Amino acid sequence: MPRFQVLLTGDGLDLVRSKLHEANIPTMGPTFAPIYADPEGDRIGHEMLAVLDADTPGDAEERIRATLPPGACRIRSTTPWEAPALALHPPHG
Repeated sequence: MPRFQVLLTGDGLDLVRSKLHEANIPTMGPTFAPIYADPEGDRIGHEMLAVLDADTPGDAEERIRATLPPGACRIRSTTPWEAPALALHPPHG
């Protein structure tokens, strides 16, 4: 079965991450965004990847939607899985 990475965006991704993990859908992120002017420090960012096996990209998106409350986040893209180091930092040369 193919594996897909689904880019999710929005506020409150810590709740999204918790719900996906409860459904055995691993995530990468959300990242932390440094807020240098804020004395409380870093804040949770607005992007994360969910990684799951599905027959089609649409099936992957449907499984995410079925797991989360309506409006919890936005699905920005669903693409075949790539190793994160390569996806974020392609080799030079």
